[in-house]
Amino acid sequence: MGWFSKKKAEPVAAVAVQPPPPPVAAAPVPEEQRTGGPAATALSQRWDAMIADSRARLAAVLEEARVGSEPLIAAITTDLTPLVLPWNTVGPRVHAARDEVSDYWNKISDEMSACGELSHDMMRREGNKRDLATLELELLHERVYGGVMARAANRMREVALATDAAAHACNNCGANLDRVTPVSQSLNVECGHCKSMNTVNPGTALRMFAASGVMHLAAEEARDVGESMRRTETQIKQYRDAKDVPLALLIELEASTRKYWTTRLAVEARYNPDEAKYAPAKLDRYMKDAQKTLRRFWQWREYESQQAAPA
Repeated sequence: MGWFSKKKAEPVAAVAVQPPPPPVAAAPVPEEQRTGGPAATALSQRWDAMIADSRARLAAVLEEARVGSEPLIAAITTDLTPLVLPWNTVGPRVHAARDEVSDYWNKISDEMSACGELSHDMMRREGNKRDLATLELELLHERVYGGVMARAANRMREVALATDAAAHACNNCGANLDRVTPVSQSLNVECGHCKSMNTVNPGTALRMFAASGVMHLAAEEARDVGESMRRTETQIKQYRDAKDVPLALLIELEASTRKYWTTRLAVEARYNPDEAKYAPAKLDRYMKDAQKTLRRFWQWREYESQQAAPA
């Protein structure tokens, strides 16, 4: 059965998956709060094993999809749709894996409560594993899919360069221009043979790359910091009381959000200079949205006041 089938396939041997970067370290937990009795330990181990098994099975599905994408990537010219459509069938498998983790938590949490060996704090920490595990399933999917689309976008870029460069001859010596930059605007290109300058209007291939390929390359380059941002957001949401959120987490969220959007916008401008003039306004808008979230916390508002105070 093909990897693109919606029907649940037979179990596939798990593949090795690059472990995600470690999340921000939580505050140390007192020893007496970390351990329960043997029943609690067994239940916690079952819960951890289920999470690991769900991740491994999804990783196998994604690896099959990645391998199946290789011939499609090789055939990419100016349209990513032939690659996007099969991957649309993988999304439901990710949702199913997330639901499986959540449903199992509903079951095992009842057993944990009934065993009487887990404190309220211990139950909360076990429950937090559900949020982190479902996030990691999403990130795993985005990482594999994003890598596939980035390689397809780079293939699209190479085709665009070859196609549009071949379509333009030097006005001076007649040689094909081989230094056309993949952008959506007209530009001056130096002939690699006689060094004369030529005004080039990008063709369809370059315009298609600028419209649909650039964003995948930008997302891939910003992926690591984007994942860090998402993990920090999840950790913050796990605090029931906003006043308990450590200021360090809020500072990290602001920094990772800024770095994520700065990186994405810079890559987009690199491949599509038309967008460079809009980058500062876009960054400002994204950071204003982030500030709205941060200012819900008194810790952040106090931190901002201290930063703004004259020395």
